[in-house]
Amino acid sequence: MSIEMYPPSPPIEHSKERWIWLLISAACLFPALLSVLQPYVLARLDRTSVGWQDIVFQGSEWLFLGALTPITYYFTRQREYLKQSYRY
Repeated sequence: MSIEMYPPSPPIEHSKERWIWLLISAACLFPALLSVLQPYVLARLDRTSVGWQDIVFQGSEWLFLGALTPITYYFTRQREYLKQSYRY
């Protein structure tokens, strides 16, 4: 039984492209902040308390999505590279 090793995906060559993906990931901070403020403001308007669990969940959801963005791009590039290398 042999294990076939696939060639690694090509590295991101341009630093400009890295900055773009960093900016896209950082852009999720703004919706995360808005999503954290929403339950707080609604609770203040209703004169009730808001649980810290709700606030942490709302904010971490957007931060998690921001972290997934470059990962999905990386796997997509790797798959495209593999497709090109196996063409007949």
